[in-house]
Amino acid sequence: MSVVIPGKRPVKLRPRKPLQIDEVRKQIFDQGVDLLWEHASRCPCDEKIELQGMSVTLSGSLSVGRTVCPHCKGTGILYHSPNQIRAQLVYASQDPRSFAGYGEFATGMCRITTLPEHRTSTYDRFTMLDGVMRLREVIEVTGSVVTPRRPVTTITEEHGTPSDDTIGTIATLDLLHVTAADAAGVVVVDGEGVPVEYVKDTDFALTSEGALDFGAVAGSSPPVGGRLSVEYLAHPRWIGVESPSMQRHVHIASKGPEALQYLPVRIDCRLEFIHGVVP
Repeated sequence: MSVVIPGKRPVKLRPRKPLQIDEVRKQIFDQGVDLLWEHASRCPCDEKIELQGMSVTLSGSLSVGRTVCPHCKGTGILYHSPNQIRAQLVYASQDPRSFAGYGEFATGMCRITTLPEHRTSTYDRFTMLDGVMRLREVIEVTGSVVTPRRPVTTITEEHGTPSDDTIGTIATLDLLHVTAADAAGVVVVDGEGVPVEYVKDTDFALTSEGALDFGAVAGSSPPVGGRLSVEYLAHPRWIGVESPSMQRHVHIASKGPEALQYLPVRIDCRLEFIHGVVP
Protein backbone atom coordinates (compact mmCIF):
# COMPACT_ATOMS: atom_id res chain seq x y z
CA MET A 1 0.00 0.00 0.00
CA SER A 2 1.28 3.44 -0.89
CA VAL A 3 0.49 6.60 1.05
CA VAL A 4 0.38 9.95 -0.70
CA ILE A 5 0.51 12.99 1.58
CA PRO A 6 0.22 16.27 -0.33
CA GLY A 7 1.53 19.40 1.35
CA LYS A 8 -0.93 22.15 2.25
CA ARG A 9 -0.48 25.15 -0.02
CA PRO A 10 -1.29 28.66 1.29
CA VAL A 11 -4.17 30.44 -0.37
CA LYS A 12 -2.02 33.45 -1.21
CA LEU A 13 1.71 33.48 -1.86
CA ARG A 14 3.97 36.49 -1.50
CA PRO A 15 5.45 37.45 -4.85
CA ARG A 16 9.13 36.50 -5.12
CA LYS A 17 11.40 38.68 -7.16
CA PRO A 18 13.76 36.91 -9.54
CA LEU A 19 17.49 37.02 -8.84
CA GLN A 20 19.28 39.42 -11.12
CA ILE A 21 21.26 36.61 -12.70
CA ASP A 22 22.83 38.94 -15.28
CA GLU A 23 24.37 40.97 -12.45
CA VAL A 24 25.76 37.76 -10.93
CA ARG A 25 27.29 36.82 -14.28
CA LYS A 26 28.92 40.25 -14.53
CA GLN A 27 30.36 39.86 -11.04
CA ILE A 28 31.80 36.42 -11.83
CA PHE A 29 33.40 37.61 -15.07
CA ASP A 30 34.64 40.88 -13.54
CA GLN A 31 36.09 39.44 -10.31
CA GLY A 32 36.54 35.77 -11.18
CA VAL A 33 39.48 33.67 -12.33
CA ASP A 34 39.99 31.34 -15.29
CA LEU A 35 39.75 27.67 -14.31
CA LEU A 36 40.07 24.40 -16.19
CA TRP A 37 37.13 22.35 -14.90
CA GLU A 38 37.28 18.56 -15.41
CA HIS A 39 34.39 16.19 -14.68
CA ALA A 40 35.03 13.26 -12.34
CA SER A 41 33.59 9.82 -13.12
CA ARG A 42 34.07 6.40 -11.56
CA CYS A 43 36.67 4.23 -13.24
CA PRO A 44 35.22 0.84 -14.24
CA CYS A 45 38.32 -0.98 -12.96
CA ASP A 46 36.49 -2.50 -9.95
CA GLU A 47 38.13 -5.63 -8.60
CA LYS A 48 36.48 -8.52 -6.78
CA ILE A 49 38.48 -10.33 -4.12
CA GLU A 50 37.77 -13.18 -1.72
CA LEU A 51 38.21 -12.27 1.94
CA GLN A 52 37.62 -15.07 4.48
CA GLY A 53 34.88 -16.59 2.36
CA MET A 54 33.22 -13.24 1.56
CA SER A 55 33.18 -11.69 -1.89
CA VAL A 56 34.25 -8.04 -1.71
CA THR A 57 34.23 -5.55 -4.55
CA LEU A 58 36.84 -2.82 -4.48
CA SER A 59 34.79 0.00 -5.92
CA GLY A 60 36.17 3.04 -7.68
CA SER A 61 33.81 5.20 -5.64
CA LEU A 62 36.00 4.40 -2.65
CA SER A 63 39.08 5.56 -4.56
CA VAL A 64 40.61 2.09 -4.39
CA GLY A 65 40.63 1.04 -8.02
CA ARG A 66 43.21 -1.32 -9.44
CA THR A 67 46.67 0.04 -8.70
CA VAL A 68 47.84 -1.10 -12.14
CA CYS A 69 45.06 0.74 -13.99
CA PRO A 70 46.81 3.12 -16.45
CA HIS A 71 43.79 5.42 -16.59
CA CYS A 72 42.93 6.19 -12.95
CA LYS A 73 46.27 4.96 -11.52
CA GLY A 74 44.54 3.29 -8.60
CA THR A 75 42.44 6.26 -7.47
CA GLY A 76 39.18 4.95 -8.93
CA ILE A 77 38.51 8.36 -10.53
CA LEU A 78 38.53 9.21 -14.24
CA TYR A 79 38.68 12.83 -15.39
CA HIS A 80 37.11 13.91 -18.68
CA SER A 81 35.38 16.77 -20.53
CA PRO A 82 37.79 19.63 -19.71
CA ASN A 83 36.13 23.04 -19.87
CA GLN A 84 37.72 26.45 -19.45
CA ILE A 85 35.33 28.45 -17.26
CA ARG A 86 35.18 31.67 -15.29
CA ALA A 87 34.44 31.35 -11.57
CA GLN A 88 34.80 33.14 -8.25
CA LEU A 89 37.24 31.68 -5.75
CA VAL A 90 37.36 32.42 -2.01
CA TYR A 91 40.11 30.93 0.15
CA ALA A 92 39.39 29.52 3.61
CA SER A 93 41.76 32.08 5.12
CA GLN A 94 39.64 34.87 3.61
CA ASP A 95 36.37 33.60 5.12
CA PRO A 96 37.27 31.36 8.10
CA ARG A 97 33.72 31.29 9.51
CA SER A 98 32.34 29.59 6.39
CA PHE A 99 34.97 26.84 6.72
CA ALA A 100 34.80 26.47 10.52
CA GLY A 101 33.02 23.12 10.22
CA TYR A 102 36.09 21.60 8.57
CA GLY A 103 38.30 22.53 11.54
CA GLU A 104 41.96 21.78 10.96
CA PHE A 105 41.05 20.11 7.67
CA ALA A 106 40.28 23.54 6.19
CA THR A 107 43.99 23.87 5.32
CA GLY A 108 44.37 24.42 1.58
CA MET A 109 40.61 24.77 1.03
CA CYS A 110 38.65 27.22 -1.07
CA ARG A 111 35.07 27.76 -2.21
CA ILE A 112 34.38 28.03 -5.93
CA THR A 113 31.23 29.67 -7.31
CA THR A 114 30.35 28.88 -10.91
CA LEU A 115 27.64 29.90 -13.36
CA PRO A 116 24.31 28.01 -13.17
CA GLU A 117 25.09 25.98 -16.29
CA HIS A 118 28.38 24.71 -14.78
CA ARG A 119 26.97 22.05 -12.45
CA THR A 120 29.98 20.95 -10.43
CA SER A 121 30.16 17.86 -8.23
CA THR A 122 32.43 16.21 -5.68
CA TYR A 123 35.78 14.92 -6.96
CA ASP A 124 35.64 17.33 -9.91
CA ARG A 125 39.02 18.91 -10.61
CA PHE A 126 39.72 22.64 -10.96
CA THR A 127 43.04 24.03 -12.22
CA MET A 128 43.82 27.76 -12.00
CA LEU A 129 45.17 28.68 -15.42
CA ASP A 130 46.73 32.03 -14.51
CA GLY A 131 48.19 31.24 -11.07
CA VAL A 132 51.33 29.31 -10.13
CA MET A 133 52.60 27.71 -6.94
CA ARG A 134 55.78 25.92 -5.86
CA LEU A 135 55.66 22.13 -5.70
CA ARG A 136 58.30 19.68 -4.44
CA GLU A 137 58.56 15.95 -5.04
CA VAL A 138 61.00 13.06 -5.38
CA ILE A 139 60.69 10.96 -8.54
CA GLU A 140 62.22 7.58 -9.37
CA VAL A 141 64.50 7.77 -12.40
CA THR A 142 63.58 5.00 -14.84
CA GLY A 143 64.96 6.51 -18.05
CA SER A 144 66.11 9.68 -19.75
CA VAL A 145 62.72 11.40 -19.35
CA VAL A 146 61.53 12.25 -15.84
CA THR A 147 57.88 13.28 -15.52
CA PRO A 148 56.75 15.20 -12.41
CA ARG A 149 53.31 14.57 -10.96
CA ARG A 150 52.17 17.91 -12.39
CA PRO A 151 53.36 19.52 -15.64
CA VAL A 152 56.04 22.14 -15.05
CA THR A 153 54.73 25.65 -15.80
CA THR A 154 56.94 28.39 -17.24
CA ILE A 155 56.24 32.02 -16.36
CA THR A 156 57.85 35.26 -17.50
CA GLU A 157 57.97 38.23 -15.14
CA GLU A 158 59.98 41.36 -14.42
CA HIS A 159 62.68 41.31 -11.73
CA GLY A 160 65.21 43.88 -10.57
CA THR A 161 68.75 43.57 -11.91
CA PRO A 162 71.46 42.48 -9.39
CA SER A 163 73.56 45.59 -9.98
CA ASP A 164 70.65 48.07 -9.77
CA ASP A 165 67.30 46.83 -8.51
CA THR A 166 65.60 49.99 -9.78
CA ILE A 167 66.13 48.73 -13.32
CA GLY A 168 63.82 45.95 -14.44
CA THR A 169 64.82 42.85 -16.37
CA ILE A 170 62.68 40.06 -17.81
CA ALA A 171 63.18 36.68 -16.13
CA THR A 172 61.82 33.20 -16.88
CA LEU A 173 61.04 30.74 -14.08
CA ASP A 174 59.97 27.09 -14.12
CA LEU A 175 62.45 24.60 -12.55
CA LEU A 176 63.79 26.00 -9.28
CA HIS A 177 65.99 23.18 -7.93
CA VAL A 178 66.91 19.73 -9.29
CA THR A 179 69.22 17.28 -7.47
CA ALA A 180 69.55 13.50 -7.41
CA ALA A 181 70.51 10.45 -5.34
CA ASP A 182 71.66 7.05 -6.57
CA ALA A 183 69.82 3.74 -6.09
CA ALA A 184 71.30 3.41 -2.58
CA GLY A 185 69.93 6.81 -1.58
CA VAL A 186 73.32 8.55 -1.59
CA VAL A 187 73.11 12.12 -2.87
CA VAL A 188 75.10 12.74 -6.06
CA VAL A 189 77.87 15.28 -5.32
CA ASP A 190 80.66 16.95 -7.25
CA GLY A 191 84.41 16.78 -6.57
CA GLU A 192 84.06 19.16 -3.62
CA GLY A 193 81.27 17.20 -1.98
CA VAL A 194 78.54 19.65 -2.96
CA PRO A 195 75.26 18.16 -4.24
CA VAL A 196 75.11 18.33 -8.03
CA GLU A 197 72.36 20.65 -9.27
CA TYR A 198 71.05 19.89 -12.74
CA VAL A 199 70.35 22.93 -14.93
CA LYS A 200 67.76 23.35 -17.66
CA ASP A 201 69.15 23.63 -21.20
CA THR A 202 72.54 22.49 -19.87
CA ASP A 203 71.69 19.06 -18.48
CA PHE A 204 68.09 18.58 -19.63
CA ALA A 205 65.38 20.12 -21.78
CA LEU A 206 61.85 20.94 -20.66
CA THR A 207 59.33 19.23 -22.95
CA SER A 208 56.03 20.72 -24.08
CA GLU A 209 54.29 18.34 -21.65
CA GLY A 210 56.25 19.77 -18.70
CA ALA A 211 58.68 16.85 -18.28
CA LEU A 212 62.49 16.81 -17.91
CA ASP A 213 64.28 15.21 -20.87
CA PHE A 214 67.91 14.44 -20.00
CA GLY A 215 68.47 12.76 -23.36
CA ALA A 216 67.84 15.94 -25.33
CA VAL A 217 70.94 17.75 -24.01
CA ALA A 218 74.54 16.50 -23.79
CA GLY A 219 75.02 17.27 -20.11
CA SER A 220 74.99 15.45 -16.77
CA SER A 221 72.24 12.92 -16.10
CA PRO A 222 70.92 11.41 -12.85
CA PRO A 223 71.66 7.70 -12.33
CA VAL A 224 68.96 5.36 -13.62
CA GLY A 225 67.36 3.62 -10.65
CA GLY A 226 68.05 6.59 -8.43
CA ARG A 227 65.75 9.39 -7.33
CA LEU A 228 65.41 12.95 -8.55
CA SER A 229 64.37 15.80 -6.23
CA VAL A 230 62.50 18.47 -8.18
CA GLU A 231 61.20 21.85 -7.05
CA TYR A 232 59.15 23.54 -9.75
CA LEU A 233 56.25 25.86 -10.59
CA ALA A 234 52.82 24.49 -11.52
CA HIS A 235 49.25 25.69 -11.77
CA PRO A 236 47.30 25.27 -8.49
CA ARG A 237 44.73 22.47 -8.65
CA TRP A 238 41.81 21.70 -6.34
CA ILE A 239 39.53 18.69 -5.90
CA GLY A 240 35.85 19.14 -4.99
CA VAL A 241 35.07 17.68 -1.56
CA GLU A 242 31.56 18.93 -0.75
CA SER A 243 28.72 20.83 -2.45
CA PRO A 244 27.06 23.03 0.20
CA SER A 245 24.71 24.48 -2.41
CA MET A 246 23.96 21.52 -4.66
CA GLN A 247 20.27 22.37 -5.13
CA ARG A 248 20.54 25.89 -6.48
CA HIS A 249 17.23 26.96 -7.97
CA VAL A 250 14.14 28.96 -7.02
CA HIS A 251 10.56 29.16 -8.20
CA ILE A 252 9.74 32.72 -9.15
CA ALA A 253 6.14 33.69 -8.41
CA SER A 254 5.02 37.09 -9.58
CA LYS A 255 2.30 37.87 -12.08
CA GLY A 256 1.45 34.76 -14.04
CA PRO A 257 2.60 31.13 -13.60
CA GLU A 258 5.67 30.17 -11.56
CA ALA A 259 9.00 30.09 -13.36
CA LEU A 260 12.02 27.98 -12.45
CA GLN A 261 15.31 29.85 -12.22
CA TYR A 262 18.68 28.15 -11.73
CA LEU A 263 21.24 29.88 -9.53
CA PRO A 264 25.06 29.90 -9.40
CA VAL A 265 26.59 26.73 -7.93
CA ARG A 266 29.10 26.60 -5.06
CA ILE A 267 31.50 23.80 -4.19
CA ASP A 268 34.13 23.46 -1.44
CA CYS A 269 37.51 22.22 -2.66
CA ARG A 270 40.87 21.16 -1.25
CA LEU A 271 44.29 21.38 -2.87
CA GLU A 272 44.98 18.22 -4.82
CA PHE A 273 48.17 17.17 -3.01
CA ILE A 274 46.40 17.60 0.37
CA HIS A 275 43.22 15.83 -0.74
CA GLY A 276 45.14 12.75 -1.86
CA VAL A 277 43.45 12.05 -5.22
CA VAL A 278 46.26 12.44 -7.72
CA PRO A 279 45.64 10.37 -10.86
